[in-house]
Amino acid sequence: MSTRDKIANSALELFEQKGVDATSVADICVHAKISNGSFFHAFQSRQDLFKTLYLSALMSYHTAMCAALGPEIGGEKGLANLIQTHIEWVIYNTKQARFLFEQSTEDWWKGEEIRQELERENAQFAQSIAQWRIHLTKKRVLRDVDGKVFFAQVIGPAQIFCRSWLSGRSKSNPLDHCNELIECAQSALVVKTP
Repeated sequence: MSTRDKIANSALELFEQKGVDATSVADICVHAKISNGSFFHAFQSRQDLFKTLYLSALMSYHTAMCAALGPEIGGEKGLANLIQTHIEWVIYNTKQARFLFEQSTEDWWKGEEIRQELERENAQFAQSIAQWRIHLTKKRVLRDVDGKVFFAQVIGPAQIFCRSWLSGRSKSNPLDHCNELIECAQSALVVKTP
């Protein structure tokens, strides 16, 4: 395992235990069994580590979501795949999910370079989903709604369950509600044929 990977894994582990704000570079170095110099050779700063972890988690999430779709996948199946993949990614990548959805703050994105990387990554993800949707909306299989409305309908409700579970406010596994969430999204977005 590379030094960067050791640092990343240790940081996510400590964020789970102590929280982001209470985790210092020194804590991460002790946990990863590396020197302070090794940390700063791998990352320019604590902030640089945060940005790297965030982008890595976001890209992992986007990759999983895009892999759930394909040109041959119809509307109902695609919506089901997106919701199930979202929930499963959160459950099987809990540390990354908690960091991505619960622990990150906008204060980290002050630099122009990271902002541009985030915008580029989010735009590529939105474009991938749009490419899957476009022929389905043209065929009137899926409702033709704005991309943000589409994501709100598909991911929004699942995200509420996932955030509640990640924060510990709910002990209920989000997968227990997966079928109901899929049915609600399909009801909202699949065009009804007379």
